[in-house]
Amino acid sequence: MAKYLNSGETVNIVAPKDLASGETVRIAANFYGVAYAPAKQGELVALQIIGSFGFKAAAAIAVGREVYLDSNGKATATAATGKKLGVALSTATAADDDVAVLLNACKAASALDESESESN
Repeated sequence: MAKYLNSGETVNIVAPKDLASGETVRIAANFYGVAYAPAKQGELVALQIIGSFGFKAAAAIAVGREVYLDSNGKATATAATGKKLGVALSTATAADDDVAVLLNACKAASALDESESESN
């Protein structure tokens, strides 16, 4: 039997380093959260893991493309440069354009695909 914990939009973790509000944190391979508030390394911090967030693009990104986070903290459509961040909700036509990203969307889609195949 399951016990309700929360809506699943946030997760609390121990800050792996000093964090600024709005900083992206890698929770696990291809799974990210965005810090609600600043936190010192070792403190408990709430991360938003569902929602859309604005990122600076490393290059052009089309709506609907999977988005990855590069080593400079910018969004990119190039898988080889980073870890999956989510799916683009807007278009970036050039580097440093703002792009809206639905955080962890590729993970949610994978989970839906798996649950549908289990029910068949």
